[in-house]
Amino acid sequence: MRRDESERLFVEALLGSIGHMAFWCHGGEFAERMDALLKAGESPAQAELAVLGMTLRQFSRELLHAWDLDAVLTDSPEVAMAEGLSRAAQQDWGNPEARKVTQRIATLLKQPIDETLSRLQHNAEQACLLATALGASAVTKWIATPAAASEGDAPEADAAPQPAAEPVPPQADPSLQLRMLTEMSTVAGSRKDLPMLFEASLEGLHRAVGLDRCVLCLMTPARDRLLARLGAGLGVVELRARLQLQWSALLESELQAGGSERSARPPRGGVPLPRNIERCEEGSAMRWYTAEQPPPIFLSEAVGVSDCFIATLTVDQKIIGLFYADQHPTQRPLTEDGFEGFRRFVAQTELIVRGLPR
Repeated sequence: MRRDESERLFVEALLGSIGHMAFWCHGGEFAERMDALLKAGESPAQAELAVLGMTLRQFSRELLHAWDLDAVLTDSPEVAMAEGLSRAAQQDWGNPEARKVTQRIATLLKQPIDETLSRLQHNAEQACLLATALGASAVTKWIATPAAASEGDAPEADAAPQPAAEPVPPQADPSLQLRMLTEMSTVAGSRKDLPMLFEASLEGLHRAVGLDRCVLCLMTPARDRLLARLGAGLGVVELRARLQLQWSALLESELQAGGSERSARPPRGGVPLPRNIERCEEGSAMRWYTAEQPPPIFLSEAVGVSDCFIATLTVDQKIIGLFYADQHPTQRPLTEDGFEGFRRFVAQTELIVRGLPR
């Protein structure tokens, strides 16, 4: 799908329910009447007709027409499928209607249904993470995620256990890396857009560099803890819950230690590889830990792995966060190319943040 087509679908999906948002934000006594009818068991369409004389979908179309945005009134099948899936998945991802819509999306994307389902569920998890990061955690109850479904539905006592689906590993894509690194500069126009910039950076590490799971921890205002705020990848929700680090002078010393230090890592193919400890322009440390040269205990206890990449996010000579990435879900080895891609995205993130107006 071409980029301009993707952007058109995004705008259509974004504005297609503008009437709903306008009504519930500014409906006043009409919104109160509507709410009372819904609580009394009236269907949404009947309640909307009773209060407004039209449905909120029709109201959306009237607004777009009044604003000379008729080009948005396309009713694209792709948007209709997305809306249908969001409703069907509220029950659970495995119900017949959700599977039917997922199959239609898989056909559209020309890929297997299992891969499509995995990508859709991953997108739902990322939507929850972004909503939480932007301070809208209350809306996450309306986003159907695999975790939410499993918490809400107790398994049948005599049901046969289902084998866990194999995680779909992301693959490194150098051309996608270049494109995402370039587009990151257009994501944030001010520091209030930083959550979107950080999200784009993590998506780049996962989708373009091919790292299984990536998390960004941010410093608390009191500068006493590093808390995992955003993530991308396989099983990243659980990882975010575990990555909550107490900040101390000892921790800062460990993360910043090393400078241009190079010590031997285990040989691969007979060629000794260096332990990678690099610094960016402002002094951020980027480190590659291995089983032979493991991370400090505070980190290994939190993530449960030895092989990982970390990088401090430093702005104005202050550490404001910590990037973390590993390949634990698929048990693939970390690579030199992976570390180089990790370095590029962290460095680009810092460069953009430093250039934003204060």
